[in-house]
Amino acid sequence: MDNKLIVANNNNCKFICLLDEFDHMVECHPFSDATKSSVGNIYIGVVKKKVKGIGGYFVDYGEEKNGFLPITPSTNTFSPGQSIVMQIKKDAYGTKGAKLSTTLSISGNYFVLVNDTTEIHFSSKLPEDARTKGIKSIVAKYKNKEYGFIVRTNCYNAINSEFEQELNSLIETYNHIQDIKGYRPNYNMLYNNNNGWIKYVQDMNKANLLEIHVDCEEDKSIITSYLTKIGLHNEITVNLIDKLFSIFDVSDKLNKSHLKNIWLASGGSIVIDKTEAMIIIDVNSGKNIKKINTHRNRLKINKEAAKEAMKQVRLRNLSGIILIDFIDMDIEDDNKTLLSYIKSISQTDPIRVVVHGLTRLGIMEITRKRLEPSLREQLKNIGYIPSK
Repeated sequence: MDNKLIVANNNNCKFICLLDEFDHMVECHPFSDATKSSVGNIYIGVVKKKVKGIGGYFVDYGEEKNGFLPITPSTNTFSPGQSIVMQIKKDAYGTKGAKLSTTLSISGNYFVLVNDTTEIHFSSKLPEDARTKGIKSIVAKYKNKEYGFIVRTNCYNAINSEFEQELNSLIETYNHIQDIKGYRPNYNMLYNNNNGWIKYVQDMNKANLLEIHVDCEEDKSIITSYLTKIGLHNEITVNLIDKLFSIFDVSDKLNKSHLKNIWLASGGSIVIDKTEAMIIIDVNSGKNIKKINTHRNRLKINKEAAKEAMKQVRLRNLSGIILIDFIDMDIEDDNKTLLSYIKSISQTDPIRVVVHGLTRLGIMEITRKRLEPSLREQLKNIGYIPSK
C-alpha cells in the first residue's frame, strides 16, 4: 500500500498527516511551540525524595514538576541530594511529572544506541534473513562494553555506508555526553532530542512512502535536505502545493476523529468510549440485525469491526488498556480466527500493540504503549477546536 505524507500549516500550527492510497488519514501529529516534547532529552537531575510506597524517586531536573524515577536494582542506592544523569522517557501529563530513567538511549534513523545492554537487538518487524545477518555483522564491529544497539526497520533498505555513518554519529554523541557530564552543573541539559516536527519524518517507516506534500518553501527545504542526507531523495518526491489543509480536508478528517460512533460498510457500527482507566469499544450489529443469525455473518461483521477499531486506535493515538466487546460467537474456531486476524492487523501499527486474547465474557483485551498524548489531547493543547 502506497502512502503519502502532507505537512500542512494552519493557524500557526503544523499538521503532519499520513494518508493512505485513498487519502484516508492514518495518523496525524499536530505541532506548535506550545506542544514541544521533552522525551529523549538528557539532564543532570537531583534526587529530592525516595518514596518506597510508590516504588520511586522524585527528581528535580529544573522544570516546574519533578520527574518520577522508578526504583530498580541499579537505582536502589540513590539518596536525596544526589546528582544523577537521567533521560525523559515520557512527558509530564496532567498532574503527573515526567517519567525518567537512568538508562540512556540515543535515536537515529536506522539505530538506537542504548547503554543498558551490549547486545544487538532487531526490530520485531524485520525478517530473519541474509540481509539482517549482514547488518548484524557490520553493527557488531561498533558495540563495546558500554553500549549496544537496536536496529530499526528503516535500516533494512538503507545503504551500508549511510547507516555506518549514523553509527559513528550516535557513538560520538554518546561519548560527548560522557565527557561533559562530570563538570556541568545540576539541572543542565546534556542532550537535546527535540528536533521539532521533522523528527516524526525521521522516525517513521518510509518503506511505502512515495511522496510528501508541503505548503511552504522552508518545509520543502528541510525535508529535501533530510531525504538527501539519507539517500532517499530519488525515491520520495517532495511537492510544493498551496493550501494543503483545505485541499486534503484535514479539518473534516480531524472532526471525524472525534466521533464516538463509526458506521461500518456492513451496516454495523463501533462505539468508542474513553474512561479514566481504559478505552472501551463496543461492536453493534446495527442495521445488520437480521443477518447475524449465521456464524459466518457474525465473524464477517466482527472482522470488519476489528479492522476499523485498530484503524481508529492508531489514528486517535489511543493507548493503555483497550477492551473490544465483539458480537458473541458460539464457535470456538471463529473466535480463534478473529484473534489471529486482529493480531495480524495490529502488526501494521508502528507503536507496540499486544493482543492478550478474549476474556471469559468474550471481550478482547489489548494494550498499546503510550508514547505521547492522544490526538484529541494534542489538538486540545494547540487550541484546535473541532467544528460541530
